[in-house]
Amino acid sequence: MPSHPLALPWSGTLEASTTDLDRGGRAIIRSHDINRRQWATALHRGLRGDSFAAAQETEDRITALRVDTVELIETAVSVLSRVAFLQSALEDEYDRVIETARSSGLQKVAGVVIALTDERLEEAEVFNLMLGWIRREGILLDRHCAARLELLLPALPLDERRNRCEATLEELYTPAHARFPLPADPAVSATQLHEMNMIDADDRLRDLTDRYPGMIVLETGDRHLVAAFGDIDSADSVVTMVSGVGSGTPESVTGTLDRGRTLHREIGGAVIVWNGYRSPETVIDGGQDIAARLGAVKLQTFMDALTERRGLSVHRTVLAHSYGSLVTGLAAAERNGGLDADAVVFLGSPGAGVAGVDELRLNSPDPRILAARSATDPISLVNSGTAGLHGRDPASAAFGAEVIPANGGHNDYFDSPAVLEALRRVRSR
Repeated sequence: MPSHPLALPWSGTLEASTTDLDRGGRAIIRSHDINRRQWATALHRGLRGDSFAAAQETEDRITALRVDTVELIETAVSVLSRVAFLQSALEDEYDRVIETARSSGLQKVAGVVIALTDERLEEAEVFNLMLGWIRREGILLDRHCAARLELLLPALPLDERRNRCEATLEELYTPAHARFPLPADPAVSATQLHEMNMIDADDRLRDLTDRYPGMIVLETGDRHLVAAFGDIDSADSVVTMVSGVGSGTPESVTGTLDRGRTLHREIGGAVIVWNGYRSPETVIDGGQDIAARLGAVKLQTFMDALTERRGLSVHRTVLAHSYGSLVTGLAAAERNGGLDADAVVFLGSPGAGVAGVDELRLNSPDPRILAARSATDPISLVNSGTAGLHGRDPASAAFGAEVIPANGGHNDYFDSPAVLEALRRVRSR
């Protein structure tokens, strides 16, 4: 089956679903016709009486439901048929662009057109821009399809449906409270806070502290872990890492901690692995921004406490990767009050919830915004310099950040010499 990075399923799947749905509607019609003939036969034979009348009344109600159901199915079939046709056209156009790129000597890796020489980079970017527009058309088609099908739902005000949906998601993604939030008062040292958090710690947390000797647990709770490598109370710089989709799950937290420990060894200072929000567990869940909006408030609170502890004597960098850049962007947004940080670095971002640096505010005398996105990072499938899933690509020229050159895949930024050197330069200023 062909595979395309478009919002809707493959057109062949849509067509098959349409056929199945149409077949179900026709089965209801056949059943309806058979019942009508049977009732007509019964009346012709002279069946009468209260029981017969009650049964006929019930059958009339069922018949009305059948008719309504068939009408809904016919409308849904009509919508899906048209959408499948348009989806097929988008797929054909996508294939045409890819084939043209390949015939000109470029290559496709993870849905991205790449150039093997610097001379072809601009040409590859043109093809990726075209693919980006096709993907965005796919997103619009998906939304159109959803809106048309939503009209077939039982009568209920749209705002009420939306409010119910958001309430459910907010309940799901509301971050768990830390047992002991990072205190703004430095009288409680990070080491003392670690000891407090380790009292009655569960086996999972104890296993992590055994695996990472020297790691200081700053906050802990249900799917909530904030840990530091290095002393946040004495280091001249502190980097706070905000990770993305799946980073808070037990299966993924060790990978996040590995990055934090390695980063601490590479650039010095203190590095905080901040999993203080309930991150989406899957890439599909990462399409919504509710987790990021709720997490942004928690990040603001944490960075405020860190600033109160250290004042302006420490350089504060927030290093935001993937969906974590949306959390950080919303936390640093001017409209939300800004973020206590001297620098923000976006890595492999699906969008930061703002259109550019002009919409960000860092509470610092010398604020800096940096960004990196590798040309072979699949995250480029959902954003560009003009638009994206969660806003414009922070590494695009239009966003206005200082761009760090990077290569590799979505999780390779932490090993990138250019990114590591940029972090060293930022913290030394």
